[in-house]
Amino acid sequence: MIVEDVIHKTANIALNMGIDWRYDFNTIKEQMLWAPYILPKILTSEKHLYLACFSVTYLFYVEDAKVRYKDFVHHAMDIHSSRATAPKGEYDRNKYDIVYYYENLLQETLSPFNYELVHKDLLDFLPTEFDGNQEKHFSSMDDYLNERLKNIAVHIFFIMLYDALNLNFPTEHDHYFRKAVFNILIFNDLHSYIKEKAENEQYNALVLLQKEKNDIEHNVQELLQMANDYLLASYEIKDELMREVLVAAQLGNIAWGSTCRRYGVMKNLKWQ
Repeated sequence: MIVEDVIHKTANIALNMGIDWRYDFNTIKEQMLWAPYILPKILTSEKHLYLACFSVTYLFYVEDAKVRYKDFVHHAMDIHSSRATAPKGEYDRNKYDIVYYYENLLQETLSPFNYELVHKDLLDFLPTEFDGNQEKHFSSMDDYLNERLKNIAVHIFFIMLYDALNLNFPTEHDHYFRKAVFNILIFNDLHSYIKEKAENEQYNALVLLQKEKNDIEHNVQELLQMANDYLLASYEIKDELMREVLVAAQLGNIAWGSTCRRYGVMKNLKWQ
């Protein structure tokens, strides 16, 4: 079985769970990034768009984020267009001193918007993300997840989103925040597994699971079950706005992971 098919099936189930969404999942394959679909659902002002668009641009198109920011906002604000796309550009960690560039761009982006909300450990994820990943060896899935919860880049997107929506971050909803980051991490690892295996990288949840169990399909189903359990739990949250944020971020990440060049460059290969 091709694992990508499992992911698409799971995503379609999620999209049919009752949420009022604005696109058919099959059209996502034509898109490069998911933000234009999430923004109309949960963001209502120009400031909100500014925060979310800049954060997404910053995360995945870092080499020319500042140059292309205005174009990206223009696309995102065209909320009725199903053809909206992200700015062109390749993710290249070697093009700059990436850690220095990220740290400065992060501070520049956040400084006008409650910079004090950013915890030191969220800033510290930057050098860990790019310098330490391939050198680390984890003895268990718990060790891996605890480390990844500190350095996965979606932290920054959630900081922006919480601030834009005037949510109390991170004290009031810290539990939900961690669950959301964990769930997005699982899907990202599923989408990046082929690429990372081909490049002999070991920084992936599936790699750890395979050390314990050799059945790759079982491993994937196990991770997808974790993700589905989280998505179902999101609907039980009493705070309507918080529920929208978590569900929208999850579904959007599925769409992005299915199309983004960062993870999709080797989709013609079967999972082995």
